[in-house]
Amino acid sequence: MSELTFKLKERRNNPPTLWELKGKKIVPCPFCGGIEIHLVKDGWMNWCCCTGCGMEGPVREKRVHAVSIWQRRAT
Repeated sequence: MSELTFKLKERRNNPPTLWELKGKKIVPCPFCGGIEIHLVKDGWMNWCCCTGCGMEGPVREKRVHAVSIWQRRAT
């Protein structure tokens, strides 16, 4: 399995938790409207990523903050 394939599978298996979403539905991607939004972690960095178009949100130190900023961004 290539590194890219591994990274894509890793992203798809890491959706935000209900606690991180504060009981709300995930906000769709502003570019493609996709709802398959997953969290990516690389070292201390966490960010949300749309698996439909690859759009990524800002990097935050904590998962919950990465989800929170994804939920608040302008559409």
